[in-house]
Amino acid sequence: MKMIYITYNVSVTDEIQKILQELEVENYQIFENILAKTSGSVPRLNTPVWPGMNNSVLIQIQEPSDLQERIQQYNQTIRDDSEKIFYYQWEIEPLT
Repeated sequence: MKMIYITYNVSVTDEIQKILQELEVENYQIFENILAKTSGSVPRLNTPVWPGMNNSVLIQIQEPSDLQERIQQYNQTIRDDSEKIFYYQWEIEPLT
């Protein structure tokens, strides 16, 4: 099983939820209004100098290939880097 961590500008929230719904992803948690400094993006610290915030999603999924592909496709179509979705994954073992 994989754990997926996705972080993104709050302006992309609708697109993330659309992707999760279309792929019928059932196990996830959304964290809203996160202050963030993400490599490859401007800081979003909700200050006059660094305005904005991120949201993040943790997803538990058996096979993330479709999700990976959709995020890559989305990132290829963005107008500017502020809309980029950052995607990370690792192996997990659920306790039984």
